[in-house]
Formats: sequence, structure tokens, C-alpha cells
Amino acid sequence: MSSFQRSSNELVEITYQGIDEIKNHDNIFTEDTKPVDSHKRDWSGWNLGSIWVSILFSIPGYMLVSGFIASGMSWKQALFIVMLGHGLVIGITVMLGHFGTKYGLSYTLVSKVTFGPKGNVLPTMIRASLGSLWFALQCWIGGTALSCLIGGILPAWNNIQARYIICFFIFLIINIAIAQKGLKAIKVLSSYAMPLLICIGIATVLWAYKIAGGFGAIFTHQAAMGNNINFGKLFIPSLTAAMAVDGTVSLNMCDFTSHVKSQKEQAFGQLLQIPIAAFCIVVISVCGTVASTIAFGSPIWSPSDIVAKFNNPAVVILCSLVILFATTTVNVTANLAPSGIIISNLWPKKISYTKALFAIAIFAVILQPWKMLASPDRYIFEVNGTLATFFGPMQGIYFASYWVEHKTNISLVDIYRNDGGMYYYSNGWNKSAIAVLIITTILILAGKFIPSFRVLFDSSYLSGFVLGMLAYSVISSKINEEVYKETKVG
Repeated sequence: MSSFQRSSNELVEITYQGIDEIKNHDNIFTEDTKPVDSHKRDWSGWNLGSIWVSILFSIPGYMLVSGFIASGMSWKQALFIVMLGHGLVIGITVMLGHFGTKYGLSYTLVSKVTFGPKGNVLPTMIRASLGSLWFALQCWIGGTALSCLIGGILPAWNNIQARYIICFFIFLIINIAIAQKGLKAIKVLSSYAMPLLICIGIATVLWAYKIAGGFGAIFTHQAAMGNNINFGKLFIPSLTAAMAVDGTVSLNMCDFTSHVKSQKEQAFGQLLQIPIAAFCIVVISVCGTVASTIAFGSPIWSPSDIVAKFNNPAVVILCSLVILFATTTVNVTANLAPSGIIISNLWPKKISYTKALFAIAIFAVILQPWKMLASPDRYIFEVNGTLATFFGPMQGIYFASYWVEHKTNISLVDIYRNDGGMYYYSNGWNKSAIAVLIITTILILAGKFIPSFRVLFDSSYLSGFVLGMLAYSVISSKINEEVYKETKVG
């Protein structure tokens, strides 16, 4: 290892000589983009796992499973899809999170290694856009919970026609204020959100137990047994939807693993807690869906809509507060803060983190999330299915670049340079990576409209990951062979 960087306990840090070398070039080295020092890393595997627990126990996670049940799946089918989907994504996430822990760097920089300083704009802006879309969806969910809270305190509020829009904007502003506090605030929120989410989950199970007359009655109720749907036909697109729920935070997991103390902590912190959390959210969602069917006559997939139907103001207020807190935690952690970091890291000397947050908020309003959450089918298959189309190819290319092409060996000096170095490629563009990303994404999106390609769209996350990984691995290997031959001849 050169004098510009040193390795200690599997962690690589830049030296003072390395920083001086970076300053000799046009660079993006700032306080926001510099590596996280190993002695300043205060995240444990528990902290990292708690983020995933908060995400899995989130309202979108609940709505996904409840939407499966409301669409006619049995609880066993929903459980199988969710466990498999989360398991596949976590495996990919741990491998990509290795970069953040080893070098203390954010997602934007692993993307720069792959696509070059100029080419990096395309994939990272796609990620920021997808995060902004999820931010918009969660703001609408949080806004409905806020409206329920206000309605529980002031019943007259429920007669105001524009109450959901008003609460959407209020909730959006709250999220921006929290995100401005940075990752320390996110760490605290996640730690407190997890026990609260577990408590509301237990309360949902107890409510279902009481109203149904036992667990046997819950899991044998018609709403939990399914409607004899064609599971084989729905399996692949449903699996894709389950993976897409994790997609945004999975893609930029380096933003969080860069604060973790060791590779062991980042790997086991995720692998040990996720399966248990995934199992629990399925049980809670089944209980809530069955209980709402018994209590109100039909399955209700939105927790805020369930809460709004209770006549007890204390229940409405308490449950709404928990939903608000949980939604805020996940929204800031998985969507708003990472997207803000990406945009500010792309143009660190022009756009601050705060300005990026406000830009995302404006974009969230333009997206009109209330239309995307109009029905379970639209949310599960249209929104999540389309999102997965973009996640899969990018992760496959990142995987091939970091593990296959570079074999996890990164130059910290070159990664900050804008005027040359190992990752400058062709005038700042890695044309091979960009071509694979564009062609793979277009090919998968074509499956939405061309019947013979439909399987690619239905399995967009997995097919995109595999195609992107294989295509870039082959191309980069051939390029490296040519470079080696030219060097040998020269």
C-alpha cells in the first residue's frame, strides 16, 4: 500500500500525504466527502440493524404485506415472498456495504469509481430521484397519520376537505428539519423508533387476537387463507415488489456502513436482525388485515385508515403518534437524507446539503404521491415494479466493478480527482458502465410493453442485477486484458 493510504484491521484510511496529493489536483475533497476516520466510527451492528428493522417495520412494509393479503394471497404465500425478497436484497447489500466500511466513503464515491467523475451524474441522480419518489410516498402516508392525530384531538378537523394535503406539507417540512441535523439525528431516531414499532406491532397482534378469538382463528380466517389466486403468475412480480421496498436504502448502504466499526459488525448487524424482523412484519400485517376485515367488514391495507375508524380518541392519538414517528424515521433515514447527500456530493462546491433537501421537497410535491397510493395493486405492482427496474442494473454494475474489476482495492487519492487517475476513464466517463446501465434498463422497461420480454420486467430487480453484473464483468475483463497486452508490448 502506498504512502497515500494505510490499512489497519481491514479498514483503509487516507494519510496526510494522500490529502496533500489530492490538493495538487482538481478534486471533490471536502468536509462532507472526506473518509470517516476509524476512531470516529461509533455505529455498531445493532445500530445498522435497527435501521433495517425500522424499514421493515415501516408503514410501506406493512402495506406491502397487507396489500398481498388484500389481493388474495394466503399468509403463507406472503411470508415466503417477503422472506425470500428481503433475504436476496440483504445478501447484495452486505457485499456492497463492504466498500463503505473498508474505506469510510459514501455511496456517491463508490459510484464515481464505477462510472467516472462525469458519468457518475447519471446513476447517482437516478438514485436521488428514486429516493425522492419514496420520500414523496412516505410524506403522504405520514400526512394521513398526522390528519388522524389532529382529528382525534379536534373532531371538527375531519370535516375539512383539504386536510390531507395540508398535513402532507406539514409532515414534509418536519422531515426536512430533522434531516438537516444529519446522521447523528438519524441514529438516535432509529434507536428509539425500533422499540416503539415493536410495541405497536405487539398491540396490533393483541387486538387481532382479541377480536378474532385466538391465533388459530386469525390464521385460518378467509382473509388470511387467500382466494385461490394464481400464485405462480403473481410470484415473480410480487417478489420484485418485496425487493423494491428495500431498494433505495440498499443501494446507498455505504452512507451508513461507512460509520460502522468493522466488517463483522456491518455484516452480522444486518444478517442477524433482518430475517426476524421480516417474519414479524408478516405476522403483524396478517393480524392487522384479518382484524380490520372482522371489525370493519373488509380488509384495510393502510394503517392510518384503520386507526381513523376507531371511536376511542386516545387510541387514535396514540397510534397516530407511533405511525408518525415510525414513518419519519424511515423516510429521513432511507429517502431524504441519502438523496440529499448524493446531490450535495455531486456538486459539493455549488449545492449544499440543505439546498439539496429543499430541491427534493419540491420534487416530491410535483410527483403527486396520492395518485400512486390509490390502490394496493398500483402500489405493489406499478410503483414498486417500476422502481426495481432501476435498482437492479445499478447494483449489478456496482457489484461487478468493486468485487470483480477492482477486487475491493481502491485508490483514495484517485477517487477524489476530477482531472485524471484510475477512475477518470475516457475524459471522465466510463462509457462501458454507462452503456450497460442504459441498455439493460431499456431492455427491462421494454418488457412492460412487449409480451415476449415481460418476464424481464416482472423480475426486474433480479434480472437487472444479473444482466448488469454479467455484462459489465465481461466488458471490463476484456478491457483489462487489452490494457495488459498493450502494456506488455510497450
